[in-house]
Amino acid sequence: MPLKEHPTIGLKLQAIETPVIEEFCVPGEDLATFQQLSQVVISRYHQTVRVDAYSYEAKARIHQTILPDEVLDLTPTTEFVTAE
Repeated sequence: MPLKEHPTIGLKLQAIETPVIEEFCVPGEDLATFQQLSQVVISRYHQTVRVDAYSYEAKARIHQTILPDEVLDLTPTTEFVTAE
């Protein structure tokens, strides 16, 4: 059964409205990363020097509440989706 059809989860998903990407700034030690962030930072810099440079990406988790005044920007996920 798709989650949007689940009796309780479906109602919660409908209440979310438009999902957003939330940008905020936290100290690095507050993040639980799966890859060294230094490699990602150097990779991003390398792309500014060489367009064909390989890009490393990192995923991280944060286990603390982000307060509304700590949010830098909100971008609707619809801006990342392109119609074919």
